[in-house]
Amino acid sequence: MHNISLGSTLNPEGPNRSWLSPSGDFAFGFQPLETNSSLYLLAIWFDQIDEKFTVWYANCTTAVSPGSSLQFTLNGTLCLRDSTGSEIWGSQIAGGAYASMNDNGNFVVYGADGSPTWQSFTTPTDTILPSQELVSGTILHARLMDTDCSNGWFILSLETNGNLTFYTVAVPTGFQYDSYWSTNTSGNGGKLVYDTNGTIYYALENMQHPTIDILPAEMDSTDQYYHWAKLDPDVFDNSGHCWKKKLPLSNGNEGSEVQRTVYLKVPKDNHSQTLLNIEVSTKWKTNRKDWILGGSIIIGSSVFLNFLFISAHFLGARFRATREKNHLRAWTRMMTRDFTYRELEEATNGFNEEVGRGTSGIVYKGYLHGEFDTSIAVKKIIHRIPQETEKEFTMEVQTIGHTLHKNLVQLLGFCYEGSESLVYPFMPNGCLTKFLFSGKRPSWDLRVDIAHGVARGLLYLHEECGKRIIHCDIKPENILLDDNFIAKISDFGIAKLLKAEQTKTSTGIRGTRGYFAPEWFKNVRISSKVDVYSFGIVLLEYAAGGM
Repeated sequence: MHNISLGSTLNPEGPNRSWLSPSGDFAFGFQPLETNSSLYLLAIWFDQIDEKFTVWYANCTTAVSPGSSLQFTLNGTLCLRDSTGSEIWGSQIAGGAYASMNDNGNFVVYGADGSPTWQSFTTPTDTILPSQELVSGTILHARLMDTDCSNGWFILSLETNGNLTFYTVAVPTGFQYDSYWSTNTSGNGGKLVYDTNGTIYYALENMQHPTIDILPAEMDSTDQYYHWAKLDPDVFDNSGHCWKKKLPLSNGNEGSEVQRTVYLKVPKDNHSQTLLNIEVSTKWKTNRKDWILGGSIIIGSSVFLNFLFISAHFLGARFRATREKNHLRAWTRMMTRDFTYRELEEATNGFNEEVGRGTSGIVYKGYLHGEFDTSIAVKKIIHRIPQETEKEFTMEVQTIGHTLHKNLVQLLGFCYEGSESLVYPFMPNGCLTKFLFSGKRPSWDLRVDIAHGVARGLLYLHEECGKRIIHCDIKPENILLDDNFIAKISDFGIAKLLKAEQTKTSTGIRGTRGYFAPEWFKNVRISSKVDVYSFGIVLLEYAAGGM
């Protein structure tokens, strides 16, 4: 074991950047960010692999710059200070006499008697290692992305009541949704154990054998899981309380306690089908009264059938719209919140403060208390052509509701009541147009960072998300800046979704004059290059606007 003495110091640059374990497998120290090599995390990582995978970090939201330091102070604590000397993070427990980076990935501060006073294994972030145990009250929080260690969507929590639970949270508000898996265990002192054999299990206090196996030591072939995924559901499976309600009935009987009633319309007999034959005589000798009667029947029947057809059309359209709304609510319930009109009215103080207006909607500033506790921007959709408005609203919810990237605006929720509304985090620095032409002179470094952010957002839309997305309306007004001047692409109302294997598509011309790519006017299939062209126009304005 390599002991680290009191007063030892690490710096982001230079030879004293990290402390290694005896085997060299793990390192504790300053690790540069993948997205910005001039910023550093205090972390523990695998040092003998090319990826340098991080297993623990201290300061994910406050990365430090060169000139920062980590000191093992004389009172036995770890203290991380930034380049100004301000303390960013500390172990807070005094009394340490020496420390070591162990070969199991645990960094430990020991007291004079050799007992641990602080260790990284008791303050995990998103990873557990062999020989590590999670005790009651511990939380593992997934990263937002591989390159961004801020808190993401998923949490593993060992609750104080002894229940091991997985659940999702909203980003960035942190609102906690219902758990989607748990052990349903209870009791004080439970622990999650990852032993050196590679087995993860849950055990109660003072028990060395598993109460519940979480992961077997040897995994079976994954072929069976792929096979299961391709199978049709069992005919008697009524998950979600849904089953077939038309002939032929195919759901089986699991037991006598299953009681279901289905109402079906069937014909009484062969005579129930009546044929109506109307014979129109071609002879001009037909009585005039017969003509009037026959014409009245035909005209009346025609009017009645037209009325039925029109009624069915409108009822069907209304049913489809309701079904699409319900489907959209269910589709996005894990990612966004379905607000009521009253909630948004209260949050915006009666839609009092207007902060923006465009062709598709009016934006109001508001504040959500309680679970969100954040400033918001509520975009009320302007109804021009109802079908197009509904289509744009649905497209924006489905597109941005299931995307997650640092450089895309995050959809917090939506509202169907009254005028459809979309809810976003409030961007205090407004859009790129306001930033460039406000009379201020932004530095070149800041301008380059913003441009890189937009480019990263487009790369994610075009190449990295589940379904490729062509934004179709890249312009300065649709690029927002948060309080740290991080660029966020917004307004996905006219975006075009592509299938995974699809690179081009046919669609009508869409976008804003002045930012159209030439392809729009050539009657050819368009690709993500139309966004790249529009971004090029933005860059020209961007460079000129800051001169």
